[in-house]
Amino acid sequence: MIRRVLSILSVLIIGISVLMAGGASEGGGAAGYPRRPITILVGSAAGGGTDIMARSLAEVLDLGVAINIVNRTGASGTVAAAELASSKPDGYTLNIGMPAATYIVPHTQEVPYTMDSFRNIAVLSPDEQLVICVTPESPIQDWDDFLALMATDQNVNIGTANPGSVGNIAWTDIMNRIGADANKTIVPFQGAAEAITALLGNHIDITIADLLEVTGRVANGTLRAIAVTGDERCGALPDVPCLKELGYENTGYAVAWKWVQVPKDTPDEIVDYLKEKINEAVVGPEYSKFIKDLNGLDTYTLTEEEINAKIAECNEAFGSIIAQMNAGN
Repeated sequence: MIRRVLSILSVLIIGISVLMAGGASEGGGAAGYPRRPITILVGSAAGGGTDIMARSLAEVLDLGVAINIVNRTGASGTVAAAELASSKPDGYTLNIGMPAATYIVPHTQEVPYTMDSFRNIAVLSPDEQLVICVTPESPIQDWDDFLALMATDQNVNIGTANPGSVGNIAWTDIMNRIGADANKTIVPFQGAAEAITALLGNHIDITIADLLEVTGRVANGTLRAIAVTGDERCGALPDVPCLKELGYENTGYAVAWKWVQVPKDTPDEIVDYLKEKINEAVVGPEYSKFIKDLNGLDTYTLTEEEINAKIAECNEAFGSIIAQMNAGN
């Protein structure tokens, strides 16, 4: 009898061990995470720079499960951010962090989250200067032509991404500095991709977009770049002057960068696993080549603490810029 009981116990122990080993092999995170598909939210339209980066990351991110990209467009990325903030903190819903949703729009309106609603776990893209573009057929050949046009009474439609986006804030800042009148209109779109489409269709006169979104078009001649934001020229567009050269100091804030977020209470074990895997992918040969080919920049990694510090610095800078703009109105 005793031998029979011991035999049964041995079989049970072996079975449990096999099950545990099998569960652990299903994933590399806590308790076999992940076991089912993961959703990455993107707060801008399909085909835009953020969407392209998210899909490219998904192609090389080895988590052992399907990764679904879901575009939650609207309100400068705050729709996606709000959805993430209310999501279960189990590692199955991620979001691409965007400047507008994180530290710009909250200075202008109420949003259902704070910067503390998220854990910012990995950098997806390096800082990209914004590029001011026209079509090759445009009479605007350079910045002087742009200023001359702005000094006339002609209607000028200037396309940007969503209200509150980095480009939208940058254009509003520039318009205030040059004293543009009421018939010079900023036209916001759901994303820079839509603004570029409108420009190519001659529905607007000029636009501003992330470096990633326009470099290829500038190279193939379908867009002409007349300026980049910031204090230095861009390595990917060395012949294009920066705004500081053109007489506009302190536009270095106008850069686009993206990162990956999860809900704030996501367990450390899952966060650590995602950090490791995403960072491996971002600096890996395929994704880093993709970024290099698009905008001439090198990918890099930051710790969670470093990302948080950068966001806090950007939040302070944009808070000051928005306050100054509001005071000037």
